[in-house]
Amino acid sequence: MVFFQYIKNTDKQYAMRLKNYALFFATLLLYLPLFAQHQGKIYVTADQMPYFQGCEVYADGSVEKQNCSNQEVVTYLANNINYPEQAKNEGIEGVVYLSFVVDESGKTINLALLKDIGGGCGEEALRVFRAMPPWHPGILHDRKVKVQLQIPVEFRFSDFESFEDYTFRWGDLENYEISKKELKKNLSQQAQVFDEGGSAVAISSLTFSSNKKNKTSSAQSKGHITPQMKKLVKKLKKGSLFSVIATIQKGGKFIEIDKEFLII
Repeated sequence: MVFFQYIKNTDKQYAMRLKNYALFFATLLLYLPLFAQHQGKIYVTADQMPYFQGCEVYADGSVEKQNCSNQEVVTYLANNINYPEQAKNEGIEGVVYLSFVVDESGKTINLALLKDIGGGCGEEALRVFRAMPPWHPGILHDRKVKVQLQIPVEFRFSDFESFEDYTFRWGDLENYEISKKELKKNLSQQAQVFDEGGSAVAISSLTFSSNKKNKTSSAQSKGHITPQMKKLVKKLKKGSLFSVIATIQKGGKFIEIDKEFLII
């Protein structure tokens, strides 16, 4: 099983609000038992099982190709799946199980949620699989066939770990206490993350989050500031705790670097 660690770097006040946590994301492609009955023209085993993109260099049916396929699926999920805010706030963890079919064209169809843990985790797993690029289809007796697979996606918390090798910058905002007017002026600026050498690092997701009197609101994008995020800023009130959270990926690890402000 391959583990992906989701590391939260935050100051004390933010930690008190959402709790210290880190996400261990694990996924392992599992095939249904070989002795299972196939239903109609959907099979559970084939001469060449379906495999994900990026593994064409390996021999068909080889262990290397299957291992490569598993890793490519893990990488795809790591780059696209987000731990739902509701699940994070409520401390929900566990395993979501999905079943799906890779058809003759390589599309993922017949998605079914076999087990959900709530908090939006099942919906998020389904969303990512619906957007998944085509697989290479399974082959049986020299023809392409539909093959059914199932996969577990584990959402798990662990002890808090800090990560201090990155710097977050958003315009010229530096002070902890800022006015709403200052914040709105900064919305035209791009959020940036730099490593310890000063080089810019790609942001995979950007989150705006506000909290006042235990009421939390959030909006997220793939790295740019959206109209929904601007709307969240416009609704901020004095006394609100506002966080900008940039998520980056390094070696399979998800790392969050945040900047927090108190609206005065």
